[in-house]
Amino acid sequence: VRLDEDGNIPSDNPFTPAMGDKKAVRCNKTGMSEDANANCQEIYMTGFRNPFRFAMDPNAAKQGKTRFFVNDVGSNTWEMIKEGGDGMGGVNYGYPLREGPCEGGQDTKCEPDDRYQVPTYSYHHVDEHGGAITGGTFVPDDAGWPSSLSNSYLYAEYAISGIYAITPDENERCDYPKCDPPVPAYKQQAFSDKKKVVGLSFGPHKGKQAMYYIVHLPSGRDGEGINRISFSGSGNRDPKASIEASTTVGFLPFTVSFDGTKSFDPDDGDTDNLTYEWDFDDDGRVDSTDAKPSFEFTKAGVFNAKLTVRDGNGGSDSTTIRIDADNSPPGPRIISPFPGTSFAVGDKIVLRGEAFDAEDGQLPDSALSWEVRQHHNNHYHPFLDPTTGNNIEIDPAPPPEDFFEYTTTRSYLAIHLTATDSAGLSSTTVLEIHPRMVNLEFDSKPSGMTILLNAEKFTTPVSLVGWEGHKFEIEAPVQKSPDGSMMSLKSWSEGMETGVSTADYTVPVDQPSQPIMATFHASRPVPVIKSIDSDFVFSVGDSFELDGDAFASDGVTRLSDSALSWEVRLYNVDADDYVTLLAPTKGNKLSMPTIPEPNSVVFNHANGLKYGKDAAEYNSPDAAGLGYLEVILSATDESSGKTDTTRLIVEPDIVEISVDTVPSGIDLRVDNQMVTTPAIVSTWRDHSFNVKAVGGQFLNDKKYEWVQWSNGKSRSHKVKARKDDSIVAEFEAVESLPVPEISGYREGRDTFKAGEEFVLSGSGYTAHGKELPYYALSWTVRLYSGGMDGTDMTSRQIAKEKGRDLYFEIPAPESFQESETGFIEVVLKAEDERDGLSSTKTLIMQPSHVDVTLESEPSGLFVMANGEKIKTPTTITTWQKQVIQLDSPWQQKKKGDIYTWWSWSDEEGNSVYKADHSYIVPRPRNGGEPRVITATFGVGASPYVQSAQDGSSSTTKIGIVVAALVAVVLAIALGAFLIYRKNKGIAILDVSDNERSVGDDFKVRSGAAVDVDRSHTTDDSHSYHNDETFRDNEYGLQESSSVSSGPSSILSG
Repeated sequence: VRLDEDGNIPSDNPFTPAMGDKKAVRCNKTGMSEDANANCQEIYMTGFRNPFRFAMDPNAAKQGKTRFFVNDVGSNTWEMIKEGGDGMGGVNYGYPLREGPCEGGQDTKCEPDDRYQVPTYSYHHVDEHGGAITGGTFVPDDAGWPSSLSNSYLYAEYAISGIYAITPDENERCDYPKCDPPVPAYKQQAFSDKKKVVGLSFGPHKGKQAMYYIVHLPSGRDGEGINRISFSGSGNRDPKASIEASTTVGFLPFTVSFDGTKSFDPDDGDTDNLTYEWDFDDDGRVDSTDAKPSFEFTKAGVFNAKLTVRDGNGGSDSTTIRIDADNSPPGPRIISPFPGTSFAVGDKIVLRGEAFDAEDGQLPDSALSWEVRQHHNNHYHPFLDPTTGNNIEIDPAPPPEDFFEYTTTRSYLAIHLTATDSAGLSSTTVLEIHPRMVNLEFDSKPSGMTILLNAEKFTTPVSLVGWEGHKFEIEAPVQKSPDGSMMSLKSWSEGMETGVSTADYTVPVDQPSQPIMATFHASRPVPVIKSIDSDFVFSVGDSFELDGDAFASDGVTRLSDSALSWEVRLYNVDADDYVTLLAPTKGNKLSMPTIPEPNSVVFNHANGLKYGKDAAEYNSPDAAGLGYLEVILSATDESSGKTDTTRLIVEPDIVEISVDTVPSGIDLRVDNQMVTTPAIVSTWRDHSFNVKAVGGQFLNDKKYEWVQWSNGKSRSHKVKARKDDSIVAEFEAVESLPVPEISGYREGRDTFKAGEEFVLSGSGYTAHGKELPYYALSWTVRLYSGGMDGTDMTSRQIAKEKGRDLYFEIPAPESFQESETGFIEVVLKAEDERDGLSSTKTLIMQPSHVDVTLESEPSGLFVMANGEKIKTPTTITTWQKQVIQLDSPWQQKKKGDIYTWWSWSDEEGNSVYKADHSYIVPRPRNGGEPRVITATFGVGASPYVQSAQDGSSSTTKIGIVVAALVAVVLAIALGAFLIYRKNKGIAILDVSDNERSVGDDFKVRSGAAVDVDRSHTTDDSHSYHNDETFRDNEYGLQESSSVSSGPSSILSG
């Protein structure tokens, strides 16, 4: 592109009205013309592949002329230097149809084509290295350099390595067909063996000019930077200072060992005579003159330790190295993408990370910088330049650069995250993400034919590795078969029409079961459509010229217009068949009938801005359902009687109209279709469609009527799709729905326990405030639960009732692993039967969460919880009063020792000596600390439970004594019972809920108390409250199978 300094278009740019291009437009807003058939006025030259660098010619500038060279990185065959400047406006270098001096992908068949400019200089790739031309610069006449380089141009080669000079020399010229490929009129010579150079430029140095070059290493290692080459003739040259340090970061006090012995002098013998001057602490004074000194830093700060070397002949050089005293580098971490992430071409990748610094703490996003490099073979290309911030999007993920020698398998993205602390100290972490690769096979019938894959030349059969989602062009040109006969493409195995030599192929997810096959037949005439290309689009009312060409079976001889026949088919929106716009008609330069209105529009299509064949999978030109034209050109060679056909898909120029309502979410009618807002209407440019605002709709318990359109039009009116636009229909609320209310639970404050009973009350009112009857209310209760991360939620209904009141009991979660995300949803529906209007109220009930840590002594052994094997220590989130079934293997092996289970214990010292045991989760601990259940293991037999082989253990003996005592107590109790029965009566206590926590209300109900003497019965209830003054056993570990409610002192009282 070529612009004036103020951003305007020079009047003599080739594609401007002043130069005769009346349709040319400005493209400065989007980078392209809204009219695909119009040229951009900014364009000066075309036909480049990858113009990596360009250099202005200072010698031409001194003569008042403009001349520049563009270093254009080629594909797999040629690297090119292309000239621009005065008189070159509108030049087309022809890529990809042309590469170097030849057809694209070829190193022979280099006959010139008048339509395309031949590069000023080209050089062929070296097989083992390929090629990648990078930086370039002209040698200025006043640089003071040797006359042998006068009028020379220097360029850098990144892949082959080195800097080379080319100088005009007519003796080198050899034109086609004498030379195939032709040789340009330039003499090339090696200038320097410097490697990985990406930029060259002349600049001032000691009253003369030197050439500065930039080294960019694939891994970003030390050695990158700006270097200089100067011409000194026989004079003294400066030495080169170099510093190495044992460390550059440390805490006070710390000592750094420096080494300057890598410094050198390019003049013979001067290196041994170098002197060294060190300034370690930035105070401007020399601290040491040793070659390898040490220095202790005792003050905090950032210091630039400086080394100056002198050669004794007036030459000197200085360099510095940064030292951070009493500081440590930050630690960056890449959160997204995750390690091991792979990508397909076109994927969106989000870069998200964080960094922590020992001195600064958590670093802000402004301290993070991202860089993405696309590695290719043994080098890389910048993909995302250093970008500050977080949540950076890469969209889309790139395709491979080429298929050359399986470089797709050695290409990937390297994501660099650099964090910088407040002192300016940085550190970087790198994550590689690789493409998802698919093995591809291409072949032909007959085999041994030439095909072009992504403009790269291959001979069938071909095996290569593609990247999933990569869309590239495949071509089977007219050519000689291995037996010497001319052949052209008959068909592609993927279903392309006969005669189509090129096709777009998208690499699938899975490896194709059969090779992609190009079937050839005896060569037929070659029809070519000229007036329409792949970028052409149409609008309603358009009519355009059909202009083509045809070549005989030899691919060279041009046929007359009478050999051509045209047909045009229109596939309408979402149509499976076509209508014929132009029946088969012989001749050329025909006028096509005008494009009619489409039969409908498309809503919210999922293909972004990719319409027609650009959005399609292979051979599916209407993936977006937006319609297209099929232009068919047939050519007949009367001398041979053979006919062949080519087809071109022409897409519609799509306009997007956004339709919305206030409030959003109300339906609109568009061309007799109802669509919920907001919506995007996609249609052909200049198509007129109808929109209508429909009143009487309900949204969020309110009824809405239409008020007005944003364009001031009537309720129902036509919209013409001239450009992307938006229209909004305004509505107002006119009526409210019934209002349900729920009481009995305070959402956000109350919680529930497993097994707890609830009674909720509901009410409902009409829009006018009148209370609805009880039968107008209905309840639904569901228990939702899911994975530990809240995903894969499932639900089950636990209650459904009609009426004002709802009773239900909280069930246990299906497993404690799911209990972390479980909750209860209560929905009350109120329905006004008079008008059929209804609305709902939703109540979310959250559980009382208790964290329980499963531990073992020693740690790291396994226990069983609810049938699952869990390695200790593990913390699980449960509900209060949830039952956990605990168990443990009797013996386990760890580090060679065999451990035997001994007992269970909790954090309050309660113990149980039975391996399989029920644990009822108590209330949460103060401060939110987890409850702890510990399984104690030991080496050898348990001190609490000995094996039967030992005879009677101490525990067994104790059991016998206890049993005897129990028998005596029971005998005494029986006697007391008989006496009590005779005199007083029997009080039978019924504990209504044996699972209570401190703070819960509960009832102890007396049964039928029969007074023997008075023959009188009573029925009484007494309410108690679990005050914190009593010690509750917390429903944790329980020794016996009986369960008590509350303190034993209450029950005994």
